[in-house]
Amino acid sequence: MDENAFKVKFNFQTWLKEDIDENDYNRIGSVLNMDAGIVKSLIIGFDKSVAEQASKLDEDRVYLSQVDELLDTKVIFIGDSITSDRESFAKIIAKVFAEHSGLEFIDAGVSGWRTTEFLDDFHFKVLAHEAQIAHVMLGTNGFRRSRLSYGKCNVSPMEFEQNIGYILDALSENGTTTIISTLPPYDLNSETYDIGNWTIDTDDYEQYNRIIADSAAKHGSVLNDMRSVYAKHKAKDLLLDDGVHLNKVGQYILTEQVIKKLVKLLNK
Repeated sequence: MDENAFKVKFNFQTWLKEDIDENDYNRIGSVLNMDAGIVKSLIIGFDKSVAEQASKLDEDRVYLSQVDELLDTKVIFIGDSITSDRESFAKIIAKVFAEHSGLEFIDAGVSGWRTTEFLDDFHFKVLAHEAQIAHVMLGTNGFRRSRLSYGKCNVSPMEFEQNIGYILDALSENGTTTIISTLPPYDLNSETYDIGNWTIDTDDYEQYNRIIADSAAKHGSVLNDMRSVYAKHKAKDLLLDDGVHLNKVGQYILTEQVIKKLVKLLNK
């Protein structure tokens, strides 16, 4: 994937904390130093991919038909680049329910952010939307290690547990029901980890996922445990060439699990 496609796919304008509509080709192009026509063409392509995934997932409109047409609910997706991806599960779900006028989907994913960054902007970025349901998937940028940091995680497991607990409690106190997903796999044989600066310790990855599962139980959240689902596949088959981000197959199987949890909550 070339640099321009990468920047647009993962909404780098949000990483720069620019409050820009995701379809404002001109402003996105200006912020990312790209031609607006290229931005527009890329976005159209990503939107087409999302529409195809949504059609495949709900070709018989099963999920859409299960939700009360009079329901009025906001759903917010909180996460890093795996969520902010223009071809992500969050985008696919929003497309599945696009015809439902009472459902509003808010993408609060920010590429590169960890739990620590979300705490800094949590009230403005998340709570101000007053969503009834939230999906949280954070940690991929926290458990990885820099080869130059002598083995220290970006966010220690203890700090991660505290931050996740705060996020889940803050949402609950704000009247928001939360779904929290365990983390996608990684491929240490990819270029990102093979010759890049980043590395991952399997024990850290597993500990983060245990913290997520335990925190869901402790703080009253709905757990979407993807560990056994991902385990049915080789990690490289679910990821882009960078070994970090989910590809279309990975996003699709994540979407399947999240949408099932979401429909149950919408029908309560």
